[in-house]
Amino acid sequence: MFHNSRIRAVQNYSVFAGRAGLIFLSLLGAMLWVHVFTANLAAQTIVATPEVEESEKGVLKKKPEIKPLHVQILEYRKIKPDVESIREFLESLQPDHPAQKELAERARKFINNLSDESYRIRRLAREELGKMTTLPIEQLKQARSSNDPEVRASAAMLLAYSKKQAPRDSRDGITGAVCKTIVEKELKGLVDELNKTLTLFQDDEKTIHLLRKAIVVSAIDKDVELLKQMVSDKDRQVRIIGVQGIVQVQGEASVPLLTELLADDDEHLQVAAAREMANLGSRDAVETLIELMNSEELEVRAFSNKTLRALFDKNFKFYAFENVENRKLAIERWQEFVDADGATAEIHFPLVDKKLLLGRILLSDYSSNKVVEIDMEGNTLWEQTIANPWAVQGLPNGHRLVGQYSASAIVEYNAEGDEVGKIEGIPGSVMGFCRIENGSTFVAASDSGKIIEYDVEGKSVWEADVGGRPTDVKALENGNMMVALMDQGQIVEFDRQGERVREITTEASPMQLQVTERGTFIVSHSGQNHAIEYDREGQEVRRIELEKVVASAREMDNGDFVIATSDSVLRRNGDGETVWEFKGLSYCYNVSPF
Repeated sequence: MFHNSRIRAVQNYSVFAGRAGLIFLSLLGAMLWVHVFTANLAAQTIVATPEVEESEKGVLKKKPEIKPLHVQILEYRKIKPDVESIREFLESLQPDHPAQKELAERARKFINNLSDESYRIRRLAREELGKMTTLPIEQLKQARSSNDPEVRASAAMLLAYSKKQAPRDSRDGITGAVCKTIVEKELKGLVDELNKTLTLFQDDEKTIHLLRKAIVVSAIDKDVELLKQMVSDKDRQVRIIGVQGIVQVQGEASVPLLTELLADDDEHLQVAAAREMANLGSRDAVETLIELMNSEELEVRAFSNKTLRALFDKNFKFYAFENVENRKLAIERWQEFVDADGATAEIHFPLVDKKLLLGRILLSDYSSNKVVEIDMEGNTLWEQTIANPWAVQGLPNGHRLVGQYSASAIVEYNAEGDEVGKIEGIPGSVMGFCRIENGSTFVAASDSGKIIEYDVEGKSVWEADVGGRPTDVKALENGNMMVALMDQGQIVEFDRQGERVREITTEASPMQLQVTERGTFIVSHSGQNHAIEYDREGQEVRRIELEKVVASAREMDNGDFVIATSDSVLRRNGDGETVWEFKGLSYCYNVSPF
């Protein structure tokens, strides 16, 4: 009897083990599928095959022409860069469109097939779901609570994959590419479709921004009534886009509306309307702009000054981040100029803006695993825990970029402090980088000896082996880049072919550098108690000295310096006097006024 029970127990265990084995193999297959899908993300950028030509020296390979990512995406999705093809795509995104209904039906079918008895059908369901440009997120969330462990695992992995989809396979990636094409080619007549598409991306700040830019560019006469409705919207950004769209269509005929908005309750609308008037060559909003420099909101003050500077090409040393007394003196100088010469002085439009600061300083505290944002008086505004932060950069829109040394990654936080982007898999510790105006990021991957360009989606699109140990990189106006090479004791200008254009030998091993508006280079060196400003020929212009190691030094628009040291950050004025010192840091490697 005991013998028979033992046999039954063994038989039951064998059946259980067999089923468990099948589930394990099925889950392993799902995991391998996801691994293949996510691993392929790095290879999603389409690069042209190098052409070959004959010469006296033999066979030469031409460097491949790398098309912009948004062009590649449209080609891959077979969307023509014209109004009709883009309209068709935008309409296809709407929930009541037959394409979306068909997609929803297919999604339901494949979700159900995740629990099919046939492994082949389950695998096919995962593959087909992964190919969808709009994954059925809500249905997958429900499937994640299934009683079937394989369904739960497949749903969880698909949800994780949905966050890593390549731009060409995701709804936001394709929509972003369409918007960039509209702006680039100035395609008209798509405002209605773009406006309806806005409702589909309520929580996607990046895509909404691109859609709004496209709305302005695409506006035509028939859109004026819709744009007027947008001006009356509750959302400030919608109102501003409506204003810009109307100006795009009506030009000088929009001045009465703009004049009316100068008295709006929202100062952001006032400054937006004033700027549009200045952009049309009108001086009628100048007094409003001067008044708005007294605003309690830093962004309004900065934008008003930015507009006046661009319109008159004058600089009366107004800095939005300064204290009230200093701002008042600068405003008085502006008022004196306008009273005396404002009616006759030469004006410059369309406006070309000068670089201005938001009044913040981002700093990295490497040993304490945190980044801190402070104001221009040294008061803490924001703090974020993140492993081994080294390089930092504040962006004009209030976002912050943080380079992680050990993780070989760059994380982007928005103005509210939420993580909104990440560049991963960088082949080397991140010691320096720079985000440029088109959204690309150049990274000094120190361990690999490479400078790598990542596009707005975080995909590597270009690289150059610069040798040495690159610790920082900054873009130049001519399209080249300046690189600090620590091991070679040089800062070197490289062109986009990776060729050396200019070399400057530094006093010691360079760590961080800043390119000034004067075209000079401020360099901090490894282990030195000073930073040195070099001119374009490599001659020393001046040095910024402290009694402790200078890890990073940045000159601000008003001539003051922000300096990172081993345990603090200082602000020094042009006379070398310390304005304030932010203490209590473990080791600060980098600062970024913005």
